[in-house]
Amino acid sequence: MWKPTLFHVQPIEYNAQFIHCLITDVLSSFGFHCTMVYAFNDTHARKLLWEKMRYLRKSVQGAWVTYGDFYTILHPMERMGGMTTNEEMEDFCNCLEDCGLTDGTVNGCFSTWNNKQKLDTRIYNRLDRFLVNQEWINSVPDAYAYFHNEGLFDHTPCTIQLRCSDVKGKRSFKYFNMWSGVDDFIPYVARCWGEYVRGTKMFRVVKRFQMLKNSLKQLSKSLFDDFENNAIRAGLYLEYLQQQLRSDPMNPMLIDKEHDAAVTYCELKRASDSFLLQKSKAHWVCEGDSNTKYFHSIIKGRQVRNKVLRISNIHGHTCTDADQIQNAFLEFYKDLLGSSSHCVAVNKTVVQLRPIYTQDH
Repeated sequence: MWKPTLFHVQPIEYNAQFIHCLITDVLSSFGFHCTMVYAFNDTHARKLLWEKMRYLRKSVQGAWVTYGDFYTILHPMERMGGMTTNEEMEDFCNCLEDCGLTDGTVNGCFSTWNNKQKLDTRIYNRLDRFLVNQEWINSVPDAYAYFHNEGLFDHTPCTIQLRCSDVKGKRSFKYFNMWSGVDDFIPYVARCWGEYVRGTKMFRVVKRFQMLKNSLKQLSKSLFDDFENNAIRAGLYLEYLQQQLRSDPMNPMLIDKEHDAAVTYCELKRASDSFLLQKSKAHWVCEGDSNTKYFHSIIKGRQVRNKVLRISNIHGHTCTDADQIQNAFLEFYKDLLGSSSHCVAVNKTVVQLRPIYTQDH
């Protein structure tokens, strides 16, 4: 069931384990593929579901979201009590990798199912998921799913927030490694740090950091403004000169221009790769690897995961507005700092369950 004034829903394919359709938001005209899943509790039957999802992946163009009960966990930590097999998790993980799906932004309950039994037979599982592809993240980065308390049910109800308020705060200052590649970077920093500041030692340190921050911002704006596009243009200009040299290979003017263009392109490309690598924090990427599209997808994913779209304050009220979220953090830590709350004692029994570091080992 859906409200036709809000969404246009076009069913495409369905069977006993899923319903796949194309949904269009009437207000924004944003269209996306949606697969609602209710997996069987039989391992072999779920293998058929995984194959069907791979088949759907071939026909999906654009944003894709799939959610529901997959009756399988992805990681052992998503289960408390009971047992699960590695084969089930591996099949599910391989399916998501083949389909280009990953966990979207979620809030609320971590465990989405429990068997409602007594303590000794109680089982918690994360069976329900909210999965999205990269096109979804690019199109609606602020969308998220909220898993409510289960109430009388065994599964937690899930609502997807598609239209979110603009939650944007002031950006924090970040140091980028590409700045150190500037020839006079060290003298530039020394000059800022050598400015005379009057006051206590701590005040002088803080003040110099502020002065250096503002100076580095100006440096970045003057030398690295729009450097990614500049790197692309520099590469195209280098190709243009090389194409000209094909027709006139011994032209001294073209040879000099090609040399200068190659130096400029190399510097801009190195700065661009350094910037993207640092922002994506893809530390496993080897030096020399350069996949701009991959870097941008990693950066986008990190930004989505790190963004706080919904939080409960110390009074139990849910906050979704940017100012309310900021005040919720401030209230919590102001109440925490300076309070005499008791620390939770270390459970020695739990500690003994894992290997312990000693002076000998």
